This record gives sequence, C-alpha cells and structure tokens, in this order.
Amino acid sequence: MACLMNLSMSHSSDQHRQRVLQGLKQKISSSSLHAFYYTFLAEQEAAFQTLFDFAVYVFQNQRPVDKDYGHPAVIGMSQGQASGPGKASYGGFCAL
Repeated sequence: MACLMNLSMSHSSDQHRQRVLQGLKQKISSSSLHAFYYTFLAEQEAAFQTLFDFAVYVFQNQRPVDKDYGHPAVIGMSQGQASGPGKASYGGFCAL
C-alpha cells in the first residue's frame, strides 16, 4: 500500500505515518487494513477517533486483536463506522 493518507505533511509526520502503516501491516489482516482505509474515508470525527482507538488497541497487544469484536473500535470498523464516500472513492485515494 503506497500511502496511509495523501495529505500535505511534514517529513516527520510522513515518517510517523509510514511507521504506523508498517506496524499495522504486520499486526492485522489485509481485510482489517482495508476496513481501516474505508473508515478513514468517512471523514468524520467519530471515524477518526475509532481509527485512533483501534490503532492504540492493536499496538498495545501482542496477540492479533483485529477480530476481537468485544472491543468498540473493532466493532466500529467492522460495521463501517460511519457513512462516507465509500469504496467507490477508494481507488483514487491510495494505490495498493
């Protein structure tokens, strides 16, 4: 996946974003990574909070947690947290 967000960011922010993306790739399934992107596309504050909560939960655990539907952030992402542009806009967002 070529990017996490296609935004104008400082070099430092880009490095942080890439580290988070690489960590997520190692710890979650590809379907969960796609759900992460789709949730980001919702462009809603609640969706961004869900992404943050999900990432924190993933990195705080040694075991795979992306299918732990007892956690609110995992449920939020699996349910498509919020309505947004959807999968149709995904192609222009980021090359996989």
